[in-house]
Amino acid sequence: SQFGSDKRFAPFYSIGIGWNIHREKFMEKQGVVNNFRLRGSYGKTGSQQFDSYQALRTYQYYTEDRYMVWNGAELMGFGNDELEWQITDQFDLGVELGLWNNRVSLTFDAYNKKTSNLLSQMDVPLANGFSSYTANVGEVKNVGFETSLSVYPIRDTERELVWMLTGKLAYTKNEITKLSDAIKAQNEEYKKQDVEVNNLLYEGYSQYAIYAVPSLGIDPSTGNELYLDENGNVTDEWHASAKQYFGQREPKFRGNINSLL
Repeated sequence: SQFGSDKRFAPFYSIGIGWNIHREKFMEKQGVVNNFRLRGSYGKTGSQQFDSYQALRTYQYYTEDRYMVWNGAELMGFGNDELEWQITDQFDLGVELGLWNNRVSLTFDAYNKKTSNLLSQMDVPLANGFSSYTANVGEVKNVGFETSLSVYPIRDTERELVWMLTGKLAYTKNEITKLSDAIKAQNEEYKKQDVEVNNLLYEGYSQYAIYAVPSLGIDPSTGNELYLDENGNVTDEWHASAKQYFGQREPKFRGNINSLL
């Protein structure tokens, strides 16, 4: 009941495979590599990141007010018969490497993730009784990798003296690859009406992109801040329609270093 009447079901599955190379015969006579594993997986998952009653037109009775002898009912959601699962297809490749009885350990995972039927809010006139409704508006692609390295500079188990250094690094790139005609039209309407919107969506850019009006600083003669409008002209009036792309909120790289003694 979370989805539209024709979109209630979706298949989800996953498959994975691994190869323990260190167990092969050609690895028996060496004494350096104790763990060497390649693995890969593919899976399809779903998401329902929205409140209930977004797909079905459900009414709720209320008894606090009445007209003559009749009770009233109110609509709990605008409803969207076409609302369906946000589906993510993800492909992963990874390697695990352990050297000198895991004195040095390395893991590396790369992934390619495509999310279709991206969920977002579509604005509607307030005369409908709601300011927006949930819809599937496009596709997003995420590619990246995660790697970690662990080293034991000191590992003396007899004297219980162990020092471990660990470092982790992750990279991700987020890109909107497809948007519905409805969300494109809504963006253009925002520009025409000069409406301030916190989160704009455009093909070829990140889902977490930052859009802002370029500022040239303060005009010392007037004390007013100067901006660039949508045509590149200098003005002291701020307009949302002049917003430009200024990067994204999410960092490209994340990581940490730990020392445990």
